[in-house]
Amino acid sequence: AQEFGDNVTAPPFDFSRRHLLLATGFGVLPHLAVARAPDDNAANLAPLAQASCAGSTTRDMLAAMNNGYAPPHSRDRRYEIWTSVRDVPGQWAEYRWRQPVQTRHIEVYWGQDDWETALPVSCRLTYWDGKAFRPVRGATGPGLAPDGFNSAHFEPVTTTRLRLEVVAPHDKCVGILQWRVWSHGALPDLPARVLAGVDRSVVVGGTTYLDGRVFSLKPSPGARWRKRRGPGEVVFDNPGQPVTTARVSQPGDYELELAGDGGRSTLQLRAVVAPGSRRLDVVYTTPYELTSPLWQARARSLV
Repeated sequence: AQEFGDNVTAPPFDFSRRHLLLATGFGVLPHLAVARAPDDNAANLAPLAQASCAGSTTRDMLAAMNNGYAPPHSRDRRYEIWTSVRDVPGQWAEYRWRQPVQTRHIEVYWGQDDWETALPVSCRLTYWDGKAFRPVRGATGPGLAPDGFNSAHFEPVTTTRLRLEVVAPHDKCVGILQWRVWSHGALPDLPARVLAGVDRSVVVGGTTYLDGRVFSLKPSPGARWRKRRGPGEVVFDNPGQPVTTARVSQPGDYELELAGDGGRSTLQLRAVVAPGSRRLDVVYTTPYELTSPLWQARARSLV
């Protein structure tokens, strides 16, 4: 199983009137990854979960399932898509929360293409009861249709883990573009899920771009950047915004932290001295000819 990785901010989307799941991206409302809740008291809990799966995958594929994006169709590839392992039984995707959550409604947006990703033959939702995974009771759905969210309603469950089991057609993979989990009842007091982003390199005197993300049930999680260690001073353009820029005063290895609403994440930053002003010398090529029959054939093949 692989842990979640960096997420992305969705394009503009509709807002619910009350409890929203806020993904603070560029610090301005039109870029927040927020989905309309099915009722005024529900929020999508998926972005606060840690995603995992059976078999091998990449963290970007896992992160694509719960980044809050609303695909326009099943062939959309603006972001990554999670896919099952082809022709291997027992495939599943899983969400895990740090505290119990209550839900009775999920939505799945299946991916599809003309090559190896197809709609599932079947799927089943299970939950962790503390000892084992059990099928949810009274489930209707989710459907297996392309180009839209497929809903599943069931008797309410309180759990820390949900698992979506999928069966793919022969010689194909099942793809999930997005998997939402809607809350039921009172919202849980979950800490924010914070992603500092990928490790970076910068030239001393230059600017590095920080692309952090904070997923929180609170409208103002109060995320902030700071230097945890490093040989010099780090100046953030706007330390109170997940997406900002920074500059360092000395070369060396730094660790930067983004924290807010009980969650935190770090990245490594390597600062190097700027190269000299003298450019590299030009290397001029000269005409040549291969006369060996042996190498003529091999060179032609390589070209």
